[in-house]
Amino acid sequence: MAIGTLAAVAGAAGIARLLGLGGGRIEDEAEAASIAARTIAGFVPVHARLDRDGQAALVRGKAGDLVVLKMHGAMASARQLTPPLAATVTDSTVRVPTGDARFGDVTFKFEDAEQARDLTRMLERNFDG
Repeated sequence: MAIGTLAAVAGAAGIARLLGLGGGRIEDEAEAASIAARTIAGFVPVHARLDRDGQAALVRGKAGDLVVLKMHGAMASARQLTPPLAATVTDSTVRVPTGDARFGDVTFKFEDAEQARDLTRMLERNFDG
């Protein structure tokens, strides 16, 4: 019975991969900007920053507003951020609160601590003017 269940799960995973489900990523800054513009009405993207795995992005808008993206399977979801934010930095990881309990916080993973600090500076600049 356990082997049959394991085979069924492996088969479902294989079919999902063939259909392009799950395992999605934001490919680059241009894609992040495009997703933010399509998802948030009136948002005009200016600059985007991705984490190392393409699982999260922060997009700055022309009006100084910010949109955060995170992957949910094969689809990216977006939320507009509202100040004040209390981002948490641990080495090369930044956790950004969205204020939306259903969406949850967004975790950015970078290659090094300097990239993490760059993201926090991007957050601070937008909301400080």
